[in-house]
Amino acid sequence: MKSRSVLVWLGLLCIFTPTASLWAQDQAPPEEQTAEEEEYEESSVRAYSISFWGGWFSGGTFLDLQPLADRTQVEEGSNDIYKYDGSGPFAPQELIFPTWRYDGPQKEIEPGFMFGGRLGMYLTDKFHIDLMGSFGKSEAKTTFINSDPENPNGSYREELDRDSNITIFMGGGRLVFDANTVEFLGFSPTVGFGIGGIINRFSYLEDKTGLYFELTGGLNYNLTSHLLVNLEFSAVTFSFSREELQYGKQVTYLNARLGLTWMIPVGAPPKPVENE
Repeated sequence: MKSRSVLVWLGLLCIFTPTASLWAQDQAPPEEQTAEEEEYEESSVRAYSISFWGGWFSGGTFLDLQPLADRTQVEEGSNDIYKYDGSGPFAPQELIFPTWRYDGPQKEIEPGFMFGGRLGMYLTDKFHIDLMGSFGKSEAKTTFINSDPENPNGSYREELDRDSNITIFMGGGRLVFDANTVEFLGFSPTVGFGIGGIINRFSYLEDKTGLYFELTGGLNYNLTSHLLVNLEFSAVTFSFSREELQYGKQVTYLNARLGLTWMIPVGAPPKPVENE
């Protein structure tokens, strides 16, 4: 009987101890709770945001050579145009014929689609810093001017080579201003700029990488207090290297994207210091 009593008391003690601990935490002095709340309110970040979007980009021309004049002197190999399959330049018999030649080569990335997302940190109600990441799919083509004199329609541009598997990766940061005090039919404008890196990946040729500079503008529409619809337009400029020349060409991709942003408030702005 005595041993049973001991076991009962031990059981009650095991139950009472955690319960008392939880009760003591709930009954913490108001001063401690106030200190925690003040620390929370003194956060320098107003909110975080998570966005996902899809859209379109324009592509761009990264090689555009003028047709050769009759008396133009060309150093051997200086006018080679490389194929996308990695086999090297076009052979002379593919471009030169007895009475005419393919001329004026152009290489371009065609328009395509892009998907991406971003993480934002709102320093104020209007300014936020974003970390961006995206990828896109497109195709590249090489065209020449066909000036065959036997063609009754005259000269025209003809495609001779194509890479149907171009992947574009972009990542960087930007600073954005949300003019949410200006509103029309529920829409408010945004403007910003950013920098980052871009990779243009071909099927067989080397990746074309570079640093980009971005200018962006758009419109926000509040669906709820925490959910926004974003319509954005941007211009991304970077230097595109080529196999044909020893220097790069400035290329600009124009982007249009539509996405959703989820806002996560984290606290009130810092309180101003009162002078004594």
